[in-house]
Amino acid sequence: MSESDKRESKEMYYLRIAEAVAARSTCLRRRYGAIIVKNDEIIATGYNGAPRGEQNCVDCGFCQREALGVPKGERYELCVAVHAEQNAIISAARRDMIGATIYIVGLERDGSYANPAPCIMCRRVIVNAGITKCIGMVNGEAQELPLSPPRREFLERNQNETRMTKEKLAELLDGREYGSEISREEAQQAKEAGLVVVFGASDDLIEFRGAIRGEADCYTGGIIRLTPNNFLGNHLSPLAREEEVVAELEALWCKREGCWSYRTSIPHAEFRIRDMGGDMYCVGIVFSAKDLRQTS
Repeated sequence: MSESDKRESKEMYYLRIAEAVAARSTCLRRRYGAIIVKNDEIIATGYNGAPRGEQNCVDCGFCQREALGVPKGERYELCVAVHAEQNAIISAARRDMIGATIYIVGLERDGSYANPAPCIMCRRVIVNAGITKCIGMVNGEAQELPLSPPRREFLERNQNETRMTKEKLAELLDGREYGSEISREEAQQAKEAGLVVVFGASDDLIEFRGAIRGEADCYTGGIIRLTPNNFLGNHLSPLAREEEVVAELEALWCKREGCWSYRTSIPHAEFRIRDMGGDMYCVGIVFSAKDLRQTS
């Protein structure tokens, strides 16, 4: 092997610098570093931490969300951190970022590499800044990460097929963040297609969107009984009479991936919701109202 073959690639070179930037992070849960590069010149750097003038978590010695026992994916208004990507972007002029590449490295508490994918909000900020490429450290290797909004990616792949199915809707919703699971327009499309979207909220609610809209109490799990009348405009009721029940939906709290997941005999497709830190929060499901009615 020649000396040139041993030389580290430029992508890894910049990722190593981003990793060094992450060492300045003031977050106790995960450290992230980001650098923006254009024409082989580093334009700006950023790491996750409290805004200027605010007390850092590393100085306080505790994470407010952890101190209050807030589950993953909830109450992000309690987090004081600004993300590494955002800190890098606000340190540069937009004219310098147009056509640039952003490099991101995340580190867990034990020093292993964390998921480097930008959250949905950061992806929007990155795209608006004019940055056209994102490279992350994935399992110790450089990997290009998508920047296109999930909805755009979905529409581009399915532009010739207009019929919405549970599989396609689950694909569209997969990877969303807690609090941004489904838009009003998407819920309306699901309703028109006769599809029901199910996902968790907090530690005590099961949310329904689409052909069913409502919520049911389900503190740390339990069984929701569904009846045909649920699809005739009635409110959801976990206490439906036995003779009316046509199917059951079991909400599982911290039994699979993340906090919420669901088990049912109704044919369905799954999608995954993550918290702002990239951790799994919920495995939601999509099913057809027609499939439920056929069981009655």
